[in-house]
Amino acid sequence: MITRRGFVAGMLAAPLVGCVSGPQEIVWMAGQSNSLGRTTGHVGPVREDLHYWYHWLPFPEPPITALGDIEALRPPGWDPWIGGEYELGTRLGAHVCKTARGSTALAAGVGSTGDWAPSGEEWPKAVASLRSFAALTGARVSALVWNQWETDALDVGATESYESNLRALIDRARGEVGPLRVVITAASQRATSRPAAHIDMIRAAQRAVASSVPGVAIVETSGLAMEPDAAHYTPEAQRELGRLCALEIAA
Repeated sequence: MITRRGFVAGMLAAPLVGCVSGPQEIVWMAGQSNSLGRTTGHVGPVREDLHYWYHWLPFPEPPITALGDIEALRPPGWDPWIGGEYELGTRLGAHVCKTARGSTALAAGVGSTGDWAPSGEEWPKAVASLRSFAALTGARVSALVWNQWETDALDVGATESYESNLRALIDRARGEVGPLRVVITAASQRATSRPAAHIDMIRAAQRAVASSVPGVAIVETSGLAMEPDAAHYTPEAQRELGRLCALEIAA
């Protein structure tokens, strides 16, 4: 998760649970390529009262000035990737605003969470996106879904600092955004493209954070299928991950 190197994907969503007047809360889903998504094409029936906004980093980010359909607001010139935000959004009654890095940045070695560090570039962009999205929807940010471990598991130093960095990230998010409920998606034991020892260390770090920091929970991923690259969940698995996160947030 959190080295001094980079970060990639984030998504925002506003959950509606038992509220008839419209979504009142925003769930921020952040991660890297597994948050970016693998689903292309039409994803199913889209509720007309839900809005989606996508922001791919590190390209210059326009302010969020419009909301729209999950397909209509995909960035021009990019593959129409969709990840877990569709299931999370529809199950919670959520607006979705997603910020992400693309695969070219990942190929250049940018993919962990250093950009979320105080000296990084992505944190202020994400916070600005959250605030713009909240202003447009009239909603408040209530939760953070943290779906990132892929790049950190490739580096022993990043693996060893994962726990302390994750704690710092949660503290910063709550300090600058608000009293967030946090859901962590566990590093996948099926990610055999990463050293198993690193995956085990990151999973242990995630459990340690969830067991000691109030308002933090973990969603298990061991049952989710992976692509042949053994690093990315399949489209179906990513949608299932969104469903599991929605259940945890609504619990």
